[in-house]
Amino acid sequence: MPMTKLEAVNIALDAIGEDSVSTLSSGTSDAETAERMLDETTRTILSEGWLFNTRVQYLTKNTEGKIVVPGNALSIDTYGEHGSINAINFGGFLLDLDTNLDTWTATKIRCEIIYSYDFAVLPFTLQDYIAHANAIAFQMASMGSVSRNSLLYQRYSEAKIRVMSDDNLKGDPNILRDNPGSREAMYRNNRLYGR
Repeated sequence: MPMTKLEAVNIALDAIGEDSVSTLSSGTSDAETAERMLDETTRTILSEGWLFNTRVQYLTKNTEGKIVVPGNALSIDTYGEHGSINAINFGGFLLDLDTNLDTWTATKIRCEIIYSYDFAVLPFTLQDYIAHANAIAFQMASMGSVSRNSLLYQRYSEAKIRVMSDDNLKGDPNILRDNPGSREAMYRNNRLYGR
């Protein structure tokens, strides 16, 4: 069952020895600070790029010849056949750094995009990791107690191992299939390779 944002805020409050709140609009300053920090921690951790929020897709130019970058994109990079193009998100449009233009001759550009999502829709293992990372940040900002951090860091480390394992498991990585050099070496003498 997914974790709620309220549960994540209460994990942070527990880290400083505060009582849990029953609603996010409780009016307590600690709960509001924990929620604000949770939003920041969520964006920071999602910007690392997880299987859940990373997509490879084509972006198509509009009638003005510009490629609009999705509003919830945390990071964007060209990919595959367009991987040699140095491009960034500049003002909501894809900007070619080599030409310094945001108008494109190509109809579509293949990109790898890391998206931001609300905490509520994240997989549980990612929510748990974010909640515990936030608890450490909140405790350090509120109290700065190194002794409290040892238990928090242990919980954080366990949550990180779980989310990395989950992300890796769902990605089905295979060194022979996913690495172009290995794939070529393994199948170069197979008469059916490439068909």
